[in-house]
Amino acid sequence: MIKKLKPIQAKAVIEARQPMGIFYAYEDGVYVGIDNSTGHAWTEEFSSLRKCKEWLRNPSMAVQPSEWEENVIDRIARPEELIEAAMKQGIVIDTHEADMLLGYLEGHGYCLMADDEGRTARHDEQEEYDYSKDVPYSIWDAVLFCQEKNEELLQENESRCNPDAAYLCRLRKDEQALGALMEKISAAPAPFMMADSCMESRGSAAA
Repeated sequence: MIKKLKPIQAKAVIEARQPMGIFYAYEDGVYVGIDNSTGHAWTEEFSSLRKCKEWLRNPSMAVQPSEWEENVIDRIARPEELIEAAMKQGIVIDTHEADMLLGYLEGHGYCLMADDEGRTARHDEQEEYDYSKDVPYSIWDAVLFCQEKNEELLQENESRCNPDAAYLCRLRKDEQALGALMEKISAAPAPFMMADSCMESRGSAAA
C-alpha cells in the first residue's frame, strides 16, 4: 500500500530508512516518491501524482504520459493553484475561499484537475491515477457542490440529540461564505469547463 507522508516525515524516512514501505510526499509543487521496500529509500521526483504512483508500483518501468500530461493538466493541491485557475475563469476568490472549497472536495473524496488555461475537471480520488471517468467541472460547479454538502452536514448535525455547537457554528459560517461566493461567481462571466475534445480523447484512450 502506498502511504502519503508529510514532507518532514518523508525526510525522516529517507534519512533513517525506516519504516519499510512505499511512500510519497508533496512539497513545493513536486511529488516525491520513496521506495523503501528494501530499506534503500530510493527516491524520484515527479510533476504529477499519477506518475509518482506508477513509479512506486513498478520502479523499473518508464512512466508514459497520459492525456492529462500531454495537455499539461494536473491536480489542484493548494489554494494558490485554485485561485489561479479561478482567475482564468474570470472569477476572483481569496485564500480562505479556495481553502474551504478544497476542504469540502477532499472531505468527500474528490479533487479538481486543471490545465494551463484554467479549465477544470473533477476527479474521484478512489480512482487514483485513472482519469478516464473525470468530468468537466467549473469553479461554479465546485461551489455548488460545496453548498450541497454543507447543507447535508448542517441537516445531519442539527438533527442530532446533542449536536456539536462549535461544529455547527463553523458549518453556518461556511454556509454564509459559500452563499456570498456563489453570488460573486454568478455576477462573473459565464464559466468554462474542460474542453469536450480533451475529455473525449481521454475517454477514447481509456476504452
